[in-house]
Amino acid sequence: MKLFHISENGNIDEFVPRKSKQIWGHKKYVWAISESMIHNYLFPRDCPRICVGGEMIKPLTEWMDKRGAKDKRALVFISENWEERFKSCVLYKYEFNPGSFKIIDSIAGYYVSEFTEQPIDVCEIRNCYEILESMRIEVLSKSEQELREIKDSIIKVTNNFSIIKWNNLK
Repeated sequence: MKLFHISENGNIDEFVPRKSKQIWGHKKYVWAISESMIHNYLFPRDCPRICVGGEMIKPLTEWMDKRGAKDKRALVFISENWEERFKSCVLYKYEFNPGSFKIIDSIAGYYVSEFTEQPIDVCEIRNCYEILESMRIEVLSKSEQELREIKDSIIKVTNNFSIIKWNNLK
């Protein structure tokens, strides 16, 4: 198993546990993402997005077929206001030794450690759009109103989604 942290900062020597949100009990953690869910994080950190994968794609099959996207394994909807920042962002992928991490959310692929962690590797990532395409991930830019409608629809149908940085949608 490989675990990663994606950042816009390329100079992190160690990751110190930070206080988590209320949903995680305000405990202090270092957060990592599983390799299988890394596609949800190849975006600028503050970019609001809706990530849909796995079984949720089945109800969208007809729509995806019309777009020529039937071989995609996930969809990520972003605000059209973030499209240029997404296409030009430079990210850094830090890899961790998974030994002290435990899973905290299997749907999102979140792992946490209560210890200070040093990355075992870091690499720069450019051209996130192309990387996501090679991973069979469809990125769709939508208006804020369309994103709100998509969010409302997805919540009614499945648990297999992530809504990330939604408060940054203005």
